[in-house]
Amino acid sequence: MTTHAVLDLDQPVRLYPLVYLAEGDEVTIGRADIDSYGIFPADGAAAVRRLADGDTPREVARWFEQQYGEVLEIDELLAGLAELELVRASERDGADPTGIRYQRLGRALFSPLAWVCYLVLVAWAVLDLVRQPDLIPNYNQVFFSSYYTVIQLVLLIAAIPLLLLHESFHALAGRRLGVRSAMRLSWRFYFLVLETSLDGLVVVPRRKRYLPILAGMLADLLAVAACIVIAGL
Repeated sequence: MTTHAVLDLDQPVRLYPLVYLAEGDEVTIGRADIDSYGIFPADGAAAVRRLADGDTPREVARWFEQQYGEVLEIDELLAGLAELELVRASERDGADPTGIRYQRLGRALFSPLAWVCYLVLVAWAVLDLVRQPDLIPNYNQVFFSSYYTVIQLVLLIAAIPLLLLHESFHALAGRRLGVRSAMRLSWRFYFLVLETSLDGLVVVPRRKRYLPILAGMLADLLAVAACIVIAGL
């Protein structure tokens, strides 16, 4: 059971550094260091901003009523912030100072120079396919043996590094934006899968979310292009 200390309505509330993303009539507010986020109406988000700026809960409630003509349930707002772990327990309790690891690697992996290299690799692979049609992938390259056990073992061995590459592209595309990401093994029914968590994308502008979501397919394309080029050589 979770309990929260009673807050003095005449004392400022100590909040962690918060991130805000307004989309329409809603604002996502949370802590990027622990990936804890909540969705607030615009007026509620305005109240949270005033709390973060140092106004006391009573002052915020009074301002809210004057501004919107409605009574703010300040106790419920504070309880919600505490539930999301946005309220600091003490002055010494600060945000996680640990930076985003591999952020520079993520930026390098999706830099303009990297995109030029990717384009050259794909163009090279396409040119090889045009010049040598026998390089076009077909099912015989998967069913290369009459022993299905051998096929499955080889595919498993080949799939592990490709899965790591696929998920690493997702993770690093997020980390370049300052989003904490984590890869983990889990089960889908009886299938073992590798997946990447990118919860922090909820506070990233919508147009910047596409690359982290699609980066895995980019990795797959580059892997196939590299295999074609190597086979062509």
